[in-house]
Amino acid sequence: MSPAILSPLSPAKVAPFGSSMAQRRPNRDGLVQVHLRASTLVHLTQFSTWIGGWPALAARLSPLMPVPTSTGQTARQGEDWIARTGPDELWLIGPHGSALSSQATSALTPDIGHALDLSHARCRLSVQGAGVVPTLQKLFALDFREAAFGVNEVRLTGAHHLPALVHRTASHAFDLYLHTTYAHDQVESVLDAALEWGAELTLLPA
Repeated sequence: MSPAILSPLSPAKVAPFGSSMAQRRPNRDGLVQVHLRASTLVHLTQFSTWIGGWPALAARLSPLMPVPTSTGQTARQGEDWIARTGPDELWLIGPHGSALSSQATSALTPDIGHALDLSHARCRLSVQGAGVVPTLQKLFALDFREAAFGVNEVRLTGAHHLPALVHRTASHAFDLYLHTTYAHDQVESVLDAALEWGAELTLLPA
């Protein structure tokens, strides 16, 4: 039985940030304490299964990659990282994810799960600095204490009715995975929330 691939096409990458340009907005004291870096992604595949199908999906993927055991946990394999984004869902992100994704997709059958290429549909906004936690607290209904949201954990949340996956990469550093369609507005929202701290935005290649 052939694997279930929901997006066999490889859409061309688009510039998701619209008219957003690299900019620097110091606060009234001349400080910049929130640093933003926006980029498209080289590769992102979402693996998901039916309700109750997680044990079979995890068993099929685990020989190929480390599979986090609970929602919110992450794991690494070289430069790629794997996130358990939901009870029945897994993300694979990274520069070498395409080859790994192909192996994993080939190992799936429709009764176990399916793979969806989201490389064109998400982008990354990396945010760090002394003012990053109070900035994000204005936007996302999350408990940002490290005891509740630890380093290398993810949370699926949203702001202004738009979803976002938040990955804590250090105490004062986060990667936000945004829908490319709405990324321009979401980047502007983060910049506005960071004004009292001072902010700068850099646009990077994938």
